Amino acid sequence: MSEVKRYDCTNGKAQHCYGCYQMDEVEYGSWVQASDFDAERLRAETALSEVAALREELAGMKETLALFESEFSKQSDSLTAAEQRNASLKVMLEAVRMSSKELLMAWVPTDWETRRALLLASDEPTESGASE
Repeated sequence: MSEVKRYDCTNGKAQHCYGCYQMDEVEYGSWVQASDFDAERLRAETALSEVAALREELAGMKETLALFESEFSKQSDSLTAAEQRNASLKVMLEAVRMSSKELLMAWVPTDWETRRALLLASDEPTESGASE
C-alpha cells in the first residue's frame, strides 16, 4: 500500500477546524481518510494473524524437533551399546581362538599330517605357512 495521506484543516490557513470546511494534504497532518485508516488497520490485523499462525507452526516444529532429538538420543545410546557388545564379542572370539590353538598345541598328535589338518580346521594358519 502507498503512504497514508495526512490532512489538516486549512480554511484560510486556520488550523484545528475553527469552523473550516477545507482539508488540505499536509506532510505531518493530524487527520487521515477513514478508508486509509481502515486499510492500515486491516493490514495490521492480517499481519498479527499471520504472526500468530507462524508462532503456532513454530511451536509444532519445536515439539517435532524435541521428538527427533529424543529418538536420536535413544538410537545413539543403542548404537553405543551395540558397539560395546561387538567389542566384547571380538575379545571373546579372540580368547576362544587362542584357547583352541593352545589346546591343539598341547595335544601333540604323533604324525604331522593330523596336526596340520587340525590347525587348518581351526582357521589358523600353520606355523610354517608352507603348502604341499
